[in-house]
Amino acid sequence: MRRRIALGMSVTALISVALFSGPAVSQSEPAAHMPRGTATDVSNKLILATAQKTASKSPSDQQIKVVSINGKFNVAVGVIHRARSQGQDNNASGGLTHTQVTEVYHIISGTGTLVTGGTMQNAKTLAPDNEIVKVLAGPGDTGTIQGGVSTKVGPGDVIILPPNTPHTFSQVDTDQIIYLAVRVDTHHVLPAGYPDHIKAEHAKIAANVPEGVATVVENAEIEANSNNKAIDTQLRVVSINNEYNVAVGILHRPHVDQSPGGALEHETATEVYHIISGTGTYVTGGKIDKAAESPPDSDLVKLLDGPSVQGGVVLGGVSRKVGPGDVIVIPPNTPHWFSKIDSDQVKYLVIRIDPRKLLPAGYVAPPPATAGANQP
Repeated sequence: MRRRIALGMSVTALISVALFSGPAVSQSEPAAHMPRGTATDVSNKLILATAQKTASKSPSDQQIKVVSINGKFNVAVGVIHRARSQGQDNNASGGLTHTQVTEVYHIISGTGTLVTGGTMQNAKTLAPDNEIVKVLAGPGDTGTIQGGVSTKVGPGDVIILPPNTPHTFSQVDTDQIIYLAVRVDTHHVLPAGYPDHIKAEHAKIAANVPEGVATVVENAEIEANSNNKAIDTQLRVVSINNEYNVAVGILHRPHVDQSPGGALEHETATEVYHIISGTGTYVTGGKIDKAAESPPDSDLVKLLDGPSVQGGVVLGGVSRKVGPGDVIVIPPNTPHWFSKIDSDQVKYLVIRIDPRKLLPAGYVAPPPATAGANQP
């Protein structure tokens, strides 16, 4: 099973939080101030090189980085490559479930049919020394999926897979399909610091994690919302077993030779950016000039990122050129800012991890055709 939202919408209007009629925003107590974070970069060149390194082996799932977020949880970035199906069409064998890790897929290239949900037949628990368990996605099962929902996916589509959600590709239509995998590991079962450092042991297996339901955000919806005037549009906020939230949004920023300001840092939310198009100079770390707390009733706090600080430029920090396919992992309390946009605009997908459940779980962006006001 999975959640599905009907698409095919106009792109002429803007998102209005006033139209939001979903669940109320959580009123959780403010979190204690978390330490300053350090952004982690994963270049598109490295992602594609990693995917092609094992191109002769299909499927090939390669973990690239596992980043500890202040010791609270891990965020991993990997890439998965699958070759065209050969006589395996409509076969849901090779299904997987991961008992503790949430996966967010962003399709880079190729098309295929993804099966999610249903039940696992002839399920076998993955051995503790299996690479999937040790490095990729933690403990889980493999087997044949009975039932479930089949979805055609292609470039730009996003799929959120909570723990214990059966999933597999029953068919790959193109020569290959390549997709980014961002993994959220709140139980510390993945090796923090990978590949530079691997922990000797994994945490205990969490018990009684309920079965998950996949959420699909189609590229058509992402593109529609990236063409309106809203700089930052939250598309979904998904509760992961009421333990934490995962949100998916789209941002776009216009050309600027030297940005006058607009730097941000978020107190509790971790962001993972995947650049879709355009190039620019991105700065992380350092200190925000003229910093001030964002108003509690602002969309930035209520809907997008939770408690935040905003201000002028970033003083100091690390600057890097970013372009299509690059990934940046931004922990809490990490100043970040585009100092320059070289192209007409930069568009990037954002995956937000909300451990304090401060964002409105269940939120679904209204269609651009009916929205009425700009987000910050």
